[in-house]
Amino acid sequence: MVLHPPFLRTTIGMALGIGSLLFLSNHSDAVWSGTATSATYRKGLLTCIVPFCMSNWGVLVGTRRRPAHS
Repeated sequence: MVLHPPFLRTTIGMALGIGSLLFLSNHSDAVWSGTATSATYRKGLLTCIVPFCMSNWGVLVGTRRRPAHS
């Protein structure tokens, strides 16, 4: 389900958008001052993984089939 192209486009977009905002809010001082290291940018990639996972979880929960009532 999470690899379905429409859902994947949405979750990747959420990850990049929210992850970028989180990265800039946490590390913009290092980026703008030129003191950001490769570790800073690796943390940025990890920062995008959290919203990607949360978006996928939302897709899974939202599309889960509910059992039929007997």
